[in-house]
Amino acid sequence: MKHDPSPAEPVFGFLTVIQDASAGMLGGLLIVNRRGRPLEFHCTAPVAPSRAEEILFGPTLRPHFFSERIGAALLAKASAAMAVVFVHQRDAWGVAEETSVPVVLVEAATSEETNATPLLDHVDEAERANVEQLLAELTRYVDLAEPFERIVDAVREAGLVGSGPIEDSSEAGHAEAA
Repeated sequence: MKHDPSPAEPVFGFLTVIQDASAGMLGGLLIVNRRGRPLEFHCTAPVAPSRAEEILFGPTLRPHFFSERIGAALLAKASAAMAVVFVHQRDAWGVAEETSVPVVLVEAATSEETNATPLLDHVDEAERANVEQLLAELTRYVDLAEPFERIVDAVREAGLVGSGPIEDSSEAGHAEAA
């Protein structure tokens, strides 16, 4: 799915990796305009690390697959020039090293908060003010956690994962999406 936004309108990418017990890991990238309307959607085929990769990569396996293998491949597929890329998994945050686009980690809302919290730790100091301005514009229309749900739903609809619970690996933990 591709749609050309107006040249001056910033666009935003939402990238997630889904783990399915039977299918393996697969990623999705939803690119939206400032009002949260979809412009592009890309997903990878499911991939599973080999036993040798599990042994050799050890605790760095998930960050490697999420950022370097899946995340980088999805960003390379995008035709829209994104102003910011959002991830909601710490293991995918390393995709910031694979792109010149600022990458923001979206942390899930706590019981006291109603909206997800963006973390700008990997955003270059020179770009921070611009990213904060873009965030203010986007969050007028979009709850930052919601596009990740759309990605999971689209991947399910495409039949790439089963209908049972899947692990979306939100944050640093292993949350399950229904």
